[in-house]
Amino acid sequence: MDRATGVILLDISLPLMLMRYFRRTVFQRERIGGVLAEHQRDRINSDMLKYLLFTTPKNRAHHRAIFDELTMPKVALLSAEQVKRCWKEWALK
Repeated sequence: MDRATGVILLDISLPLMLMRYFRRTVFQRERIGGVLAEHQRDRINSDMLKYLLFTTPKNRAHHRAIFDELTMPKVALLSAEQVKRCWKEWALK
């Protein structure tokens, strides 16, 4: 955080997180940010599912407390609609 100039808190619902994970893994094979070589495929990962189902919910309050104390520019995206709005406003592809 020492070098950060701003923070985005992405705190969407668990069903939305799971839907996005499945969509990225199964359907978006050549997505930006993918870490696999061309000849490999993303697969549903049990460790990632455990992280989304059990670890993420436990960390929500902690991350929100850190976010609330920050004095740098910040934005909290707490719903799918807020994410879509920022995606559009920031002209992301």
